[in-house]
Amino acid sequence: MVGTEADRREIVQYLINKLDREGEFFTRSKYIGSELGMSPHKVGAEIGQIDWESQEVELEAWSKSRCATWLVKKSS
Repeated sequence: MVGTEADRREIVQYLINKLDREGEFFTRSKYIGSELGMSPHKVGAEIGQIDWESQEVELEAWSKSRCATWLVKKSS
């Protein structure tokens, strides 16, 4: 998939900026997607990879009913 790394970087930068403004927060893929102009499905697919790769943010799944709710924190 072309652009995946760029999409991941954009999502990580969005999360870092929001962390700097608000501190740790809960979010869903649909909220990130609406802010960045990406589909919730695309964001959800990238979130798993970001959680695995990123040393800047820590993502913790809190709910997986219909769609995951993520707790976003700065990595320690």
